[in-house]
This record gives sequence, C-alpha cells and structure tokens, in this order.
Amino acid sequence: MSQRGFSLLELMVGLTILGFAVSMAIPSYMQWTQNTYIRNATEGVLNGLQQARSLALQRNTRVQFVVAADSAWTIRLEPPAATVLESRLAGEGVRNVIVRPTLTDGSASAPAIVTFDGIGRRIGANEDGSLPISEVGVDSTVLAAADSRDLRVTIGAGGQVRMCDSNAIAGDPRAC
Repeated sequence: MSQRGFSLLELMVGLTILGFAVSMAIPSYMQWTQNTYIRNATEGVLNGLQQARSLALQRNTRVQFVVAADSAWTIRLEPPAATVLESRLAGEGVRNVIVRPTLTDGSASAPAIVTFDGIGRRIGANEDGSLPISEVGVDSTVLAAADSRDLRVTIGAGGQVRMCDSNAIAGDPRAC
C-alpha cells in the first residue's frame, strides 16, 4: 500500500525548520530596511542641495538650503524675499532617520543654512551671519552604531555636493 503526502510529524518538523529560518532572517531584514531608509534620506538631501545650487545658477541669485531641527529641509530664496521654492517634511518617505548638519567650523547646529550664490558657490557666511553647512550626516535612531550605515553629504567651498560613506576604506571612491 503506497502512501501519498506528509504525515503530521513531517509537517510539524518542516514548519519548525521554516519558523527557525524566518526568525534568523528577520533581524537582518530589519537592519537592511533601516539602512535603505538612511540611503534614501541621504539621497533626498543630496538631491535637495543639488537642486538649490541649480536654482541659484538658473536664477543668478542666492538660494538657501535650510535644514530644520526636526530633519525637514527647505529650499528658499535668500531673505528678505525668502520665497520657499521646495520643501521636504521630516520623515517623508523614511522612518527612524535623523539628519544632522555640521557647520564649517565643525560644530553641529539645527536649524542650519547653506547659501549658494549666483554662480553656484557656497558663500562663506549666511545673510544672518551664521556659518554655512559643510556636511550633512544621516543616521538611524533605532540601529546600533555598528549596524548603521554612516552616510554623509559634503558641500565644498566651490559648491560641489557629494555623497560619501565614512565606513568605506581609504582609496574607495565612496570614502569621505
């Protein structure tokens, strides 16, 4: 007499193995997901800075990129007009991510501003007298430092904007 299918014991062993495999994969998947959020937020900041610089060139006027304390950012014309050209809300499209601007003297500040002049350069001091942003770091609020990607966007004095990874080894083009 031939049997077809699985016995209850075989089915339970199979489900136990499947459950164990899934429980081992979930932490890695959550870490990968959060690092993807970090990458997306960093690319959003990079694109915003590039757009602010491009608008300064197109309009031949000063355009500011402002990072708020809640990690939101805005592109606006320099005061007194201060017309908002574009903005992104905190957490838009990403979760558990914080944006940390660093000023040219190495201090951290939020809100923080970088102003691009009509030929696309980062100016030395903003209209309000504050120092401009030199880099913007993006980090996770839920991952341990060892598990989190350390991505930054740097802003050169000439206005060039670039994303880099401070965990990349020296000589790697992604390194900061």
